[in-house]
Amino acid sequence: MNKKTSVFTKILLSATLLVSTVAIASPAQAAVKTHTLKTAGTTTITRSLDKEGMDIFKFDVTKDGAVKIAIKDAKKKGLSLSIFTNINENAMDDILNKPLGELTSKETDKFMDLMSKVKVVDYLINDTMSDGMLEINNVQMGLKKGHYYVLVASDSTGKKNRDYSLTMTSSNKLVELESNDTMSIATAIKRSKVYAASLNMIDEKDYFKVIVPESGKLVVKSTTTKRADMTYNFYDSKKKKMAKTVKRTGKNYHAETTVKKGVYYVKVTGDAMFTTGDDRVNYSMKAYVKTAAPSVQVTNKKGKSKDTITVKGLQKGAQVKLYSDAKKKKLITSKKATASTMTVNTKKLNEAGSTLYITVKNKGLYTSTIKAVKYSKAK
Repeated sequence: MNKKTSVFTKILLSATLLVSTVAIASPAQAAVKTHTLKTAGTTTITRSLDKEGMDIFKFDVTKDGAVKIAIKDAKKKGLSLSIFTNINENAMDDILNKPLGELTSKETDKFMDLMSKVKVVDYLINDTMSDGMLEINNVQMGLKKGHYYVLVASDSTGKKNRDYSLTMTSSNKLVELESNDTMSIATAIKRSKVYAASLNMIDEKDYFKVIVPESGKLVVKSTTTKRADMTYNFYDSKKKKMAKTVKRTGKNYHAETTVKKGVYYVKVTGDAMFTTGDDRVNYSMKAYVKTAAPSVQVTNKKGKSKDTITVKGLQKGAQVKLYSDAKKKKLITSKKATASTMTVNTKKLNEAGSTLYITVKNKGLYTSTIKAVKYSKAK
């Protein structure tokens, strides 16, 4: 998608949002019908466009989760759709008891303030004005429990058959919850779980909240469905940006930062529109914590005497693994800690001296960073 098309689409969304908000809040408007979605499964909605080629309805989400919306024959009928929330109908109704052009300066300011709080959550666009470049028939999003509005519009008001049908499928799939474009409304995610997310022309950044139970490395692994330029940043609970390292391999990203116990935020942005040739980029991500490796002391003994390896700073129940190679293929021993200090006796050390490699996995966390410990030749 080129930049001209992107700008056109934003203008189109802004215009339809204004028209639909005024229509919803107008005292002359008949009550907008509300549909309640199933907590799991598909809800089919059949409605008709008005003579202006538009239709507005509400739907209620009773539980946080994923919702997939699809319009039947959207491309053929030139149907577009936008989902939005945060409309204060009562406050709007107090203002819009006369045409917009007759509002006083104070009323206009209040109206614009109310409009600024309205959020477009997502959209589907099939429009001939964009030279066929915008053809989206279904979209999945994560929605918080609450009330949402849908505007459906046709690119032609002259069609005789104004009936249309759409489906809304709810599921418990792990997804980012819209809107999550600031830290205060970041999507709280469970560690080590994979979440589906997306960026588009009206949603250019996502925030995720992660609780870190102990010191280590906070790691984010992410994969885009199409090759796209993505950016990952970390912030602490005081909103301070943190140092990071990011590695990219094709459509895969690996980002990490050093953390202590506490609350952290991950900000994801992407140049979706101009690097994918599409209006959006879908991606998956998971965040996990790799704890710091504990301290290790090695005593290498000559002859038949057993060598001693002492590991300190462990959590009870932690799984400790000792290797003689960096690729972790030659296991010396694997033991579960019963106290904060563990002593291992072995005859597998090299009498000439070498390097020992250790990893620790605490309950509910990923394996620690691998620690290399050099030890001297046997005495």
